[in-house]
Amino acid sequence: MKRAISNKTFSTYKFTMEVFSLFMITFLIGCSEKENTIKPVPSFKTAPVQEKSISKEKKRYNLIKDEYQLVGVWEVSNKTANWRYDYEIFQKGKSFIGIIKSYDELRQEFLQKKGDTLKVLNNKYGEYYILKEGSLMLYDQDGDLSSAGYSATSKNN
Repeated sequence: MKRAISNKTFSTYKFTMEVFSLFMITFLIGCSEKENTIKPVPSFKTAPVQEKSISKEKKRYNLIKDEYQLVGVWEVSNKTANWRYDYEIFQKGKSFIGIIKSYDELRQEFLQKKGDTLKVLNNKYGEYYILKEGSLMLYDQDGDLSSAGYSATSKNN
């Protein structure tokens, strides 16, 4: 036997479903916005990608160490920005390579030597180094970088 639904009951049902739908839409939108504000756990952020890129750079670094002679190692720091990294210079004949080694980066720079000056090739800031008697001094197109807090301390024996 079919049961007839009154207009009042149907209207109440329809209103309840509309309110429920609005509630769910608001809830789902709110959840998606919250997901965008949640920050990843630092220990898990892009670790596999970094390991692959570091291992590729590590292979290049090992190749350079095998084929080039180490000229020296310096700790480059910036007291203003409070950071530091090791900088190694390698030589093979007239070819020079600088290696930047920090806790999360291993990067190479090609250097061109003229006298005591080692110019960083393809550098938009015009960076260069002066290597004299074991000391490494840092410069860019505007001059000495020590005025900006940079310094290089020898780690050579």
